[in-house]
Amino acid sequence: MKFIKMIMLGYWAALLCACSSATPTQTTQVKTSAKIKNVILMIGDGMGPQQVGLLQEYTKRAPQSIYHGQDSAIVKLANLGVVGMSLHGPADRLVVDSACSATQLATGEPAGNEMIGLNRQGMAVHTILEKAKAKGKATGLVSDTRITHATPAAFAAHQIHRSKENDIALEMLTNGQVDVMLSGGLRHFLPKGYTLPSTPIHHFEQGLKAAALPLTSKRTDAQNVLLLAEQSGYEFAFSKQQLNQAKSTKVLGLFASSAMADAIESKQGEKPNEPTLSDMAMHAVKTLSQNDNGFFLMIEGGQIDWADAITMMQEPYSTKWLNLILSLKPY
Repeated sequence: MKFIKMIMLGYWAALLCACSSATPTQTTQVKTSAKIKNVILMIGDGMGPQQVGLLQEYTKRAPQSIYHGQDSAIVKLANLGVVGMSLHGPADRLVVDSACSATQLATGEPAGNEMIGLNRQGMAVHTILEKAKAKGKATGLVSDTRITHATPAAFAAHQIHRSKENDIALEMLTNGQVDVMLSGGLRHFLPKGYTLPSTPIHHFEQGLKAAALPLTSKRTDAQNVLLLAEQSGYEFAFSKQQLNQAKSTKVLGLFASSAMADAIESKQGEKPNEPTLSDMAMHAVKTLSQNDNGFFLMIEGGQIDWADAITMMQEPYSTKWLNLILSLKPY
């Protein structure tokens, strides 16, 4: 990897606290004379100073700490000067939600609460992902929630409300902006009442049958978004094995009907067919790196604000995925 600019955004020199105050940010410039080619934006949804403080206490004091008393990956990234700060919320609310926060980070403009890719006046604004695509760069979105969830959606869709996940799924597959999408949210891509045919014909049907995922739909129409994805040239992955075998530069990976496994479920092997956030992040980097013009990639650890204290300490921000990203040098 050459010349990666990594931006970690957050409240108190940490990852983005997407469910607390957040807005457009000035990020620390990476100290290099070379032109930045690739950008990796890592967001921890729901991470604030309390979460980071708890992590630091854990790393330094807990006998079972995976860091063995050493600094966490977040502190290492902060010391490298690749951590930004995001401190302000929208004028119309005291506490900002993930959709507004992610939209402000993606566009650099103030947004209203629960809006996706729109400014405060409700007008669509080009996102950093869309601008990267316009420059010929590869683009990717990775999340352990749903690809249609507020944070990833804000980088590649423009909708009046975050709840319009069916519309978001359709838009993300028809606007041609994202090359690699890896997350959950399969239920928003399947038509109402969908059943897998006994003899699969399409590639996505063959992948679904092999992965043996439970198939449910949240759509209220007959639109098969997976069929549109196949017609647009996406390779599919519905399991960890299929992701490992994916070779295309355009990959749609949907590994759960709704959100993916949380960190404890993953650690206990309750959903062994699902890739981890680390797996998805590293596959995305490997795939997007094939573009000579560089890439933009957003990686979200999206279940921090869903967790109790025990689960939260196991979420991706406190495990190995940040250390894996740290191995991508030089900065």
